[in-house]
Amino acid sequence: MATANPNGPDSPTASNKTVPHDSAIDNALLVSHNTLDEDFIKEIVEKAVDDVIQDATYSHDATNVWANKIAELLVRTLVNVDRDNKYIVTSMIVQNLRQGMRSATSCFWNAQTDNGYSLTREKNGMYVITTVFICKA
Repeated sequence: MATANPNGPDSPTASNKTVPHDSAIDNALLVSHNTLDEDFIKEIVEKAVDDVIQDATYSHDATNVWANKIAELLVRTLVNVDRDNKYIVTSMIVQNLRQGMRSATSCFWNAQTDNGYSLTREKNGMYVITTVFICKA
């Protein structure tokens, strides 16, 4: 979880744009989905990345706050949709320098009730890699 207060006076800025202090996923998007399927997860991840990063370019100093805000926004959104699950969200931001990066995840869970999604979003000279795990409580 974030240790710095993203709403404080030291909120990062990049490209002369302040990162929004309180982003929220559109209510219409939440109402239109009653299941946590892959399409819904992809939509809310893309929306969270857009809401947090906006049109900012890569800034090493800002990535910690951005990654935390994306993960926290997604957990809040998922809990609002379905409180009967446990959620784990990771968000990693790396600068797009055309250098390789690899990551792997392994899980032991109930394939009937649990699921995981990993999405990579290229935006403004950076990659935002987000993983969402959904497990029945």
